[in-house]
Amino acid sequence: MIFDVCDRKLAEAAQQESQQRLNGILESSQDIIWSAASDSLQMIYMSPSAEAVYGRPISKFFDNPNLWSEVVYPE
Repeated sequence: MIFDVCDRKLAEAAQQESQQRLNGILESSQDIIWSAASDSLQMIYMSPSAEAVYGRPISKFFDNPNLWSEVVYPE
């Protein structure tokens, strides 16, 4: 039982470390990284760099799933 708890705590710590590393990469990238649900196009994640590139608050992309198509260069 003790080993099971220790293993679980080690796994949780490793998962948290991986999540922190991923967040650091996503938030420091100058590229726009986003994720949306395939069925509804509801925004799941958009990197902070989108605000600088598109000049709009990220919250607007979460409010309007079609906003990305309005702000992308037409060509």
